[in-house]
Amino acid sequence: MFSKINLVKLSRCLLIQILCFFAFVANALTISFGGGGGATIVDPIPSAPYISSATAGVNSATICFNVPSNDGTYYIQKNVSDPYTLSYRSYVKPGSCTTIYNLTAGQSYPFVITVTNGSRNNNSGYAYVTPYGTPSAPTNISATSGDKQATVYFTPPINSGVSNSSYIVTASPGGNSATGTSSPIVVSGLTNGTAYQFTVAGQNSGATSSASTASNSVIPKFTQTLSLPVGWSLLGNSMDSSIVVASNFSDATTYSAVWKWQSSTSRWAFYAPYIAGGTSLANYAAAQGYDVLTTINSGEGFWVNSKKATTLNFESINSVDNASLINPSKWTLLTVGQQITPAGLAATLSAKGNNVDS
Repeated sequence: MFSKINLVKLSRCLLIQILCFFAFVANALTISFGGGGGATIVDPIPSAPYISSATAGVNSATICFNVPSNDGTYYIQKNVSDPYTLSYRSYVKPGSCTTIYNLTAGQSYPFVITVTNGSRNNNSGYAYVTPYGTPSAPTNISATSGDKQATVYFTPPINSGVSNSSYIVTASPGGNSATGTSSPIVVSGLTNGTAYQFTVAGQNSGATSSASTASNSVIPKFTQTLSLPVGWSLLGNSMDSSIVVASNFSDATTYSAVWKWQSSTSRWAFYAPYIAGGTSLANYAAAQGYDVLTTINSGEGFWVNSKKATTLNFESINSVDNASLINPSKWTLLTVGQQITPAGLAATLSAKGNNVDS
């Protein structure tokens, strides 16, 4: 037989166990009491999912999510104006990624993962994604040449909701390229003497436009800068290309004349910008027994009479040292203290046993 004291102890133990049991049930279930006094057990609140990544794409967004425990049905939803209104719903699996298409570029979209077990719901936090569109190609492509490089100019496209974060310029032939955020962009590593054209494409964080129309053709060359003093200078063309006289010495305020001895005709040829144009220079030269100077070939020497100190820029496929343009070999610039023509000076020197071209 149980004593009264033992019965009290047993009652207390059973009460504690019952309370522990209901505490466990309360963690897992919700008990509601109806008006009739009956109790209804409803499902527990499912574990909240979490978005592990939200990535923008071309008019799309990719949402990846996972869950602490798989205890319901999951779907992804979005809405532009009100993130708490279901304007889109797609059922998804935990640990997966879902791509939503046909979004508007430049529009920020909120995404949330919702889980339901039939009677109870739970949500992840919101992840905002701004899709981008396919960029457009620039227009008005033009190029200028430099030494083993070219500078490419372009007009950025006008995009609706799509912005280009950078531009890539590609050379043809060869495929050399350069990237920049605005015009112009310099493409280096080119070969001097080779003709190139260039195309430009727009880029953003995940897409590249089609290539633009090609630019004008340019030939990279070395540019040689030469300083000239006032008066006469003896120069020599040691470049690998000819010098077009009218293109380089046409400024009548800077140059008085350019002279060169023509070995093939044994005559002097000259160019004077102040009388150039039409037939006046040709008529004057013919009347004086001279030729009109049009071209200075590679390896030939010539004289320039400058009215003021100036600089000359010559283009060449290969680089040229300034020293080889000034005082070329086999040529000497002389000053005499009497009035004498170059031919007369040459005759005087030749009479004394010197081999001289005048």
